[in-house]
Amino acid sequence: TDKRFSEGLSDNEAYIESLAINHEMHSRGFGKRLIDFARKRAIKECKSELSVESFCLYDVKGFYLKCGFELDPEKGELKGYPYYRFFMKL
Repeated sequence: TDKRFSEGLSDNEAYIESLAINHEMHSRGFGKRLIDFARKRAIKECKSELSVESFCLYDVKGFYLKCGFELDPEKGELKGYPYYRFFMKL
């Protein structure tokens, strides 16, 4: 069991559960706008951190880093599939 799922979120943390953009719509700024919306919403709700996770096979590490997230050096694993953890201090 992954610690994210077993421990849950802190009261100061907002979490993006899912984010997907149709492949044909990539590189048009839609993903960055959704991240910006989530960041602003988290700030409005007085959260101090925004986090998101993504399976490594989706190859979106560069996207989240460009959006201002930091990469947690510890990868998670779910049913044998490794995933990245990203966080952003607000």
